[in-house]
Amino acid sequence: MYRFFFFFFLVVAELLRGQNLVPNPGFEMITNCPNNVGEISYAQGWNPVNTPDYVNACAPEWSGLGIPDNISGYQFPASGSAYASIVTYYPYPFYEYVYIQLTQPLVAGQRYCAGFKWVPGNFSTDACSNIGMLFTQQSPVVMNLPDISNGDFISSTPQVLNPDGVINHDTLNWSVYHQVFTATGGEDFVTVGYFTPYTSSNSTFMNPGSSSNRIIIILLDDITVRPVINSCDDQAILPNVFTPNGDDVNDYWVVPEDAGDVNVKIYNRWGNIVYESEKDEHDCAEGRICWNGNDMNSGLACVDGVYYYILQSSDGTFNSKGFISILR
Repeated sequence: MYRFFFFFFLVVAELLRGQNLVPNPGFEMITNCPNNVGEISYAQGWNPVNTPDYVNACAPEWSGLGIPDNISGYQFPASGSAYASIVTYYPYPFYEYVYIQLTQPLVAGQRYCAGFKWVPGNFSTDACSNIGMLFTQQSPVVMNLPDISNGDFISSTPQVLNPDGVINHDTLNWSVYHQVFTATGGEDFVTVGYFTPYTSSNSTFMNPGSSSNRIIIILLDDITVRPVINSCDDQAILPNVFTPNGDDVNDYWVVPEDAGDVNVKIYNRWGNIVYESEKDEHDCAEGRICWNGNDMNSGLACVDGVYYYILQSSDGTFNSKGFISILR
């Protein structure tokens, strides 16, 4: 029973560590079914800048906001039963955004992988690049970013941005874009939308013959923000519990290979260093950084409890911080 409980606790703890910090990433949780344009706030937690639309399978047929036929064209969600729809041009540059408060503020120096799935609505005449994610300590409305109420673009530089000129023409399949960035610290809101003035270099005409009413519609789904050690692809998650009791099961705290070339320091609750990877021969996990639960200074076993680690890349470009529990 004890081992089952411990295994369950360890799995849940690791899942929580790698969790998405966007509380309603696929716009699935709702307060009401949409029945008019501009009702993205019916997706729980999400808020509008200007009039982005909320598309959900629960919308009445007459509303033009159902699945798959709606005012954006014909499109099923990337997952679930809902998505957001923003306009970036109609019939002149006009910018809509969606934003949400994260489940917790970002940590200074921590790397995050942030991204989204997107597809042009097939009623669009044009396609574009420069869809991105802006992380701020306050909401864009509270910050009173310039001219957003007039349909102008947010001139702040987003931390995550689909590059200029990388234009998505595919109106059939959802595309995925994600990028790693390092947090300044305290960022509590993410805003998704178009972050560059409209030019010929970041847009292109898709449907000849429709130039009198040019429009760009972008559909968004599965917004993600999660802490990572190195890259979006590495999936490396540091364990937060281990049991150095000599039974050859989970006896070491091991840093995954995906973390790359890193250094680790571990502190006890009094702030004393009990482990430092640069002073260890790493003989317990085939050369990987690993801690056996002993104090490097005294050689004695550390008492059960919570310890604090700092993991930093050898070149100093990123770090990760967290807690480890010893449970024998």
